[in-house]
Amino acid sequence: MDSGERILLDFTVTLGTRVESLQVIKIGENIDRAIRRALTKAGAWVERQAKKNLSGPSHTRFPGNGNPYPGVLTGRLRASVTSQVGEDGMSVRIGPNTVYAAIQEFGGTAGRGGSAVIPARPYMWPAFEVNHDRIVYTLREEIMRGVA
Repeated sequence: MDSGERILLDFTVTLGTRVESLQVIKIGENIDRAIRRALTKAGAWVERQAKKNLSGPSHTRFPGNGNPYPGVLTGRLRASVTSQVGEDGMSVRIGPNTVYAAIQEFGGTAGRGGSAVIPARPYMWPAFEVNHDRIVYTLREEIMRGVA
């Protein structure tokens, strides 16, 4: 067996007609490609939604604007959101790379001596939540297609 192949055991028992079967299906690169495809799609969906969440008016320029997400001031935070499937093809990393990304998501204090209190304005987690069911469905469908 190749190092890239996996084994899926399908054990079926049917009561009444006394059918018992053990089916061994060799799964090679197909399942890996299926998972990579699903994770690539999931990454793109969450990335797109996060960028959409980050497209409203700035709280700095327009305080009290009702926007629940961090708004656009320079666009750097929004532009830094990317998605990348891991080298193993079994994970996807989605998120920004700016130094202030976490404080916008989770809130906290900033500035000299913690003089500025920044409320949490999550934009990544809501982007995932909006796409959760779609991601689960796509993973399941792609894996089933890869097994077939």
